Amino acid sequence: MRLVLFTALPAGFVGYLPVRIVHEASFANVALLVVAATAYMALASLIFDRGLRRYASGSRFTTFG
Repeated sequence: MRLVLFTALPAGFVGYLPVRIVHEASFANVALLVVAATAYMALASLIFDRGLRRYASGSRFTTFG
């Protein structure tokens, strides 16, 4: 699953869809590219936010007030 998410999926957005838009210019292809980029950005944001919630600092020093 990670292999697909980190290699095939982004490579398709970066390579295949823009070339397809150049060769077959249509509103549907542009809309597909925009939807795919938005979905990928939303997924990346969700994963980042979940990771940020689980983050624990590696510092052993604390501030005493």
